Amino acid sequence: LKDLNDQILGRTAKDLDQPLSIPDRGDEVTQLAHSFDDLSQRLSRAFLMQRSFSQNAAHEFRTPLAVLKTRIGLFRKKQDFAPQTTEAFLSIMESEVDRLSGMVDSLLKLTNLEQVPRSDRTKLGELLHQAAEDVSPLASKKGIAILVEASPGTITGSRELLRRALFNLVENGIKYNRPGGTLTVDLERQGDDWILSVSDT
Repeated sequence: LKDLNDQILGRTAKDLDQPLSIPDRGDEVTQLAHSFDDLSQRLSRAFLMQRSFSQNAAHEFRTPLAVLKTRIGLFRKKQDFAPQTTEAFLSIMESEVDRLSGMVDSLLKLTNLEQVPRSDRTKLGELLHQAAEDVSPLASKKGIAILVEASPGTITGSRELLRRALFNLVENGIKYNRPGGTLTVDLERQGDDWILSVSDT
């Protein structure tokens, strides 16, 4: 019991998934140790999901906020406050705010990935072009050209998770590219498989 108590007191959030070192004698102490191990495993998974959610939230919000900042900077720099220009600017702002609102909903769904439906029939090429369009303000800021070639066709899965995956890949191609470079994204179908290639300068 003292050995068990010492091991429990020494536990931290970093080593919750490590089993207790207790001889398996088949008595009540052994059962208690196994119960604690099971509880520790569940807590470890909960902490992992919490960290994953925080990282996802930070990553997902960073880009649309950067897009908003870039658009506002361009609008202010041009000093063109004509009604038509202002209306176009406000439309972009509204679209990005709607996108952020949608991200809040999707991030809440990501707290339980097992429950996310994966039965959407999605046109992958359209989703890829949308991802490229979403990061185009960041690409323009660095003078990077985006070239997208996508074969037509549909895929079954979670549209939201697929959109997130494609967006992250394209965004990384911008983020880690050199100024004035080129980002090439190719999507082709080979039999039952889809092959996505992302290459930068």
